[in-house]
Amino acid sequence: MRFLKKKQEKEKEKKKKVKVIYARMCPRCESINVTMGKRRLEAIGLPMLYQCLDCGFQNYNFPEVRVEIDKDKQKKLKNKKNEN
Repeated sequence: MRFLKKKQEKEKEKKKKVKVIYARMCPRCESINVTMGKRRLEAIGLPMLYQCLDCGFQNYNFPEVRVEIDKDKQKKLKNKKNEN
């Protein structure tokens, strides 16, 4: 019985269709609302400057994290993009 329940749970998880993306995370406030800074000097060999839009923190080193987005959130994001 336990085996069947576990198998059914795994099948439900597969049906959810989770999309995995990788995003930069602010080390201060742990937000993923991060963009590239205004200074674009990577053409001369300097690293990219990133800026958090929530707290305003700027740095060259923002870690990249794995974010899982389910089907409902994907639809909401698409609707927001279409409205703009």
